[in-house]
Amino acid sequence: MPWFAEASSTVDIVNGVLLVRRSATDDVVQIRQDSENFTVDGFTFIGNGEGDFTFLERPIKIKNYRPETTGGAIAFSRFTPNEDIVFENYSGGDKGNTLDVKFWQGSRPVFINSKTGSQLRAGNHKNDGNSAGYGVALVYQEIELNVTDLANAPLPNVRMYIKDTNHGGRQLYNAESPVVDVTGDMVYEVTTDSNGNIPKQQVLLAANVANTGGVNGINSGTYAWDYRGNRNDSSDLFDIHLWSYNHLYQILSDTPLRGLDGTALATKLFDDFAISETNKAVVDAYTTIDNLDKLYDRAKSYKVSNVTTLGIANSFFTTNGDRLILAQDWNLTIDQTASEVFTVDEANKLVTIKTNVLRFGSKFKTIEASGEVKTINGATMEFGYKDSTGTYKYVELPNLTATTVTITDFVPDPSVVLQETPGYTGTFKSLFQAPTDASNTKVKLSRFGYSEWIELVLESDLSFIRNVELIALPEWSNNQQELLFYTHKILQKSEALKNAFNNPIQPELIINNTTTPSTAPASEENQEALLQLLKRNLMKITTIRERMNK
Repeated sequence: MPWFAEASSTVDIVNGVLLVRRSATDDVVQIRQDSENFTVDGFTFIGNGEGDFTFLERPIKIKNYRPETTGGAIAFSRFTPNEDIVFENYSGGDKGNTLDVKFWQGSRPVFINSKTGSQLRAGNHKNDGNSAGYGVALVYQEIELNVTDLANAPLPNVRMYIKDTNHGGRQLYNAESPVVDVTGDMVYEVTTDSNGNIPKQQVLLAANVANTGGVNGINSGTYAWDYRGNRNDSSDLFDIHLWSYNHLYQILSDTPLRGLDGTALATKLFDDFAISETNKAVVDAYTTIDNLDKLYDRAKSYKVSNVTTLGIANSFFTTNGDRLILAQDWNLTIDQTASEVFTVDEANKLVTIKTNVLRFGSKFKTIEASGEVKTINGATMEFGYKDSTGTYKYVELPNLTATTVTITDFVPDPSVVLQETPGYTGTFKSLFQAPTDASNTKVKLSRFGYSEWIELVLESDLSFIRNVELIALPEWSNNQQELLFYTHKILQKSEALKNAFNNPIQPELIINNTTTPSTAPASEENQEALLQLLKRNLMKITTIRERMNK
């Protein structure tokens, strides 16, 4: 005979077992729960191929329910209220039950932490197409996540992002009130606390929405499941994305979310060594971005705060050595009058930054883009880059004095001078479009009295920054020392002659050695000629002095 939990009864089952030993009619092999004071924490129902557990009322708790070989592990009645009935740690999905869920006149079972996840069997209570076989079943899995670094230190402020997959089977349940709407994308976006923990999340694994009864078979047609994992099946595999400002992006691909007591996960993140300023709050407070290191930091900070921009797994910049590589087909505009320091126009794939001058940084020297890199409103660039319009090289040479800078493409015969600036003093800066073959560029520095300096610019070296100290030629230096020596001797002899004539006036003698840069051609031959003249003057003055002493 059936077992009835009457409305006035109080039932508290802990690790109970009910075994059906003989065949009988459905009415005989049936548990009918009609009490609101009904609590289960551990109950095994073995049906030997028959029997239902029918819920007429909403129990206080149903946890650790383990049905095996039943006709209907969970069934409902026309008297069942239109309320969710929650089943925690349900373990019947792989136990040979004819149906895990028998839909009837508004069934609303909600599974949390099912042992087999969404691997459940659902269908019409009577399996004859009865129009009363309607209802909605939802399956959730609780997940927890702990995130640390490689030294096992907890990582706060790591953003976790999960989004379910729409396989085209979503429906609104509106056969009765209240309506159940799970047609939208379910997004789970939270950050870790100071201990590196994500607060517990309930992730929807699947929904079975039957707005009317049907004759369809189990888990098909009217009773087909709308699976939310990566695959359109009961594997319950989800991608878990993790973004942290000071760490590399990580994805936990095809993570199975199923099992009793929820899913507890742990992972470690690698440091992002491309970051220069480790304090995200400082980066978020930038009022201008004046070098490429800051550009990378601000772009990373923006991404962590807006993880879906560019697509969840994509960054504004990837890196290759000292090169920043802008996301595919994106553009960068440098604007000194921009209203904000960093803005993103996702529709037009455009990043705009505010600065007067964007320079190379300590870590990053160049940018590579498949889109366009440009300046507007008077902003300038002091770095080399490659974009859809060509390859642009930047040359910077600090602390020059009266130096001629020549940049040539040396492969043609004769070579082509790309730029030439004579007699430059200060820090030389030049941004120019490289030839088609950018591997044939060289830079030469020339200064009178100094050795030439020449260096080939590698094709990959888009930002050519060198601190060059030219070396004075030895023979020129010696000549200059002799010029000073003979000039001083002549002055001394002249003073002696004045004294010999008893010149009462002794003018003050002040010798100032000054040098004046000149663009006129100089040569060792000119210096040698000047030395000869000074020597002849000195000989004549010396002869006069000696005759006067006789």
